[in-house]
Amino acid sequence: MSYKSYMSDINDNVEMKANASNYTEVCIQENEICDGVSHCSSGEDEENCACPDGCTRCQGSSYKCRPESLPEIPQMAKSIDISGYKMDIGILCNMTRKHLEKLDVSNTKVQNLKCLDDKYFPALQELDVSSNNITVLDKLNFPKLKTIRVDNNPIQKLYFLSSINMTIRNANIKRMEWIINENDPIAPLAFKTVINYTEPDPMGAKIECKLKAIDLSYNSMPLLDTLGHCQSLKELNLARNKITVLDFWSFNGMQSIEKVDLSYNWLESIQKSNFFGLTFLQELDLSYNRLTKLDPESFFDLSKLKILRLNNNKFQTLPWPVFSGLVALEDMYLQENKIKTLPLKIFQRTTKLLRLDLRNNNLTELVHGIFMSLGKLVYLDLRGNEIQAYEAMFSGLGVLEKLRVHSFTLCCSRPASVGINDCEAPADIFSSCTNLINLGFLSVCIWFTAIMSVFGNMMAVIYRIREGTWIKEMRDIFISSLCLSDMCMGVYLFIIAFTDVQSRGEYGYYHQQWTKSRLCDAAGVLVTASSEASTLFILAITLDRYTVFKYPFSQNVHKRSIAIASMIVIWIFAIVVAIIPFFFPDFFGGSFYTRSSVCISLPLTPTTLQYSGWEYSVGLFIVFNLFVYFIVVAGQIFIFKEIRRSGVQNDKKREREIAVAKNLSAVVISDTLCWIPVAIVGFFALNGIDVTNDVYAWIIVFVLPVNSAINPFLYTFLAMRRKRAKVGGLTIMY
Repeated sequence: MSYKSYMSDINDNVEMKANASNYTEVCIQENEICDGVSHCSSGEDEENCACPDGCTRCQGSSYKCRPESLPEIPQMAKSIDISGYKMDIGILCNMTRKHLEKLDVSNTKVQNLKCLDDKYFPALQELDVSSNNITVLDKLNFPKLKTIRVDNNPIQKLYFLSSINMTIRNANIKRMEWIINENDPIAPLAFKTVINYTEPDPMGAKIECKLKAIDLSYNSMPLLDTLGHCQSLKELNLARNKITVLDFWSFNGMQSIEKVDLSYNWLESIQKSNFFGLTFLQELDLSYNRLTKLDPESFFDLSKLKILRLNNNKFQTLPWPVFSGLVALEDMYLQENKIKTLPLKIFQRTTKLLRLDLRNNNLTELVHGIFMSLGKLVYLDLRGNEIQAYEAMFSGLGVLEKLRVHSFTLCCSRPASVGINDCEAPADIFSSCTNLINLGFLSVCIWFTAIMSVFGNMMAVIYRIREGTWIKEMRDIFISSLCLSDMCMGVYLFIIAFTDVQSRGEYGYYHQQWTKSRLCDAAGVLVTASSEASTLFILAITLDRYTVFKYPFSQNVHKRSIAIASMIVIWIFAIVVAIIPFFFPDFFGGSFYTRSSVCISLPLTPTTLQYSGWEYSVGLFIVFNLFVYFIVVAGQIFIFKEIRRSGVQNDKKREREIAVAKNLSAVVISDTLCWIPVAIVGFFALNGIDVTNDVYAWIIVFVLPVNSAINPFLYTFLAMRRKRAKVGGLTIMY
């Protein structure tokens, strides 16, 4: 018995017919073919189900095979993929598959498609011949063909069917010579200075373009002339074509176009006539060009435009009323430009706008009332702009749902419709909308530490001057200098404390002014210079004490001139490392000290390690200071051992050793309490481990400066106590 089987999609069904003298008709689902169960009376749905030799994937009516296996593919096949295998196109001309709808012969090294015809594949709808060596795309006689991909072919001559959606990416259209028009209704495309010849219809037939979409991206078309005959065109992709200018009537005649992609070209300006008449255009992509100028009437005719992409260009200003014609606009993307200001009425007519992206521009202010017309806006992105916050700056945004900004201070002005968790901004470790120092007890500790640092060290200096010992010996010079550097730390803390009091209750509106002020920069220099100078003076005192006990009779190593020279070098070094960020603004991002509200840039969180110049912070505050700390610890240990080794055996020896040990322990403990937490948290940050904001705040505002308050007691006040107690006849360390 012979039979005839055929398949067609009707409501996702496959119709199978078996025919002898008469036939019965049974409709089965496509997934019931080759499922191991016979659904047809003659069992034809289970015939030829074995995957032919040379095929790597067989699923239902879809086959992925080598070219030599093509004859073995069943007649019911609807999709055949031979991509990636070198083949002769002739093999396709010796087989017939009447149900085939999709054929992929990409990357097979074929040079032409001459023998392909509808008598072999009458149902073909999709054809992929991309990434081959085709120079001439012959006229294709497939009545049901809807889509053809010819990307990555060196095409020079093209017979263009009007009803086919064609992609021609990376085809180097600059080399194309002919687009042939013959008897069928075709698309008479002409690209000025690109295509050298367009042959007209020799029979005088009516030229008609029925194309719905065309993708010509990734080619080399410096100029676009016209696609005006394609009045049915809905989508046009001309991205990445090095287009430098749009002609006066570039899109004339394409009244039905709905989507145009001109991204990644070399456009520098848009004129008012470029998009004239495109009243049905809904999406326009001009991103990643070189645009610096928009005519105020550039988009006047685009009354149905819903999506406009102008991101990643070079705009500094946007002329009013450039957006006045965009009465239906819903999404506007203006990010990654150089926009400095926005006119007050720039969004006056875009009343239906839902999403607005302005991130990474150069905006520093938003004029009051600029958003008054955007009553439907639900998403606003202002990140990457140093905008000054002020009360009611978001007036008009009554239904805004998501706000993304560069600073927490703008969240202080957020509309009532935006919840605290829906205003996305980098967390500020120290501050809130009301206070510079948001932790109440910490703000008290700042005052205490500042008073102890300034007045404690001031009293120590006065005492040494009165006793005549402030520059008497080498160690006195270093200790007096240490007092001055610690006093600078106290001055820094007073600056922060006074600013906190001054801005209390409304700090969020004061934050931008404060962090960009010269006083904040000065505070940053002061705390950095103080920290480094104090660290090095402690090292100098340690080395001096070591040489005293190691070489007690040497005069050269204890000269005042050496001490004064060392003091000058230390101060110069501390000041230089503090002001270096001002001399290399590109490396440090221009705001090394003003990234935090306390004007210091310690690399103690993964976030701070994302800032420019973080390597400098790590090298200075963690690596260098930790290195000095270990030298100090080692030096103190050697001093203690030297005292024990050279001490005189008498009744007071034990007492002296205990006194020295206590001083040494106090020095090591104070340094440990300061730099070990900084180092540990810094290494955590380098490994992506974050600590809580409270810990970070305490380390910067209290732990780091605590040495400045403790040092006067270790180096001066204990000496005053020992002098009064007259302990022994030997001058003990400090």
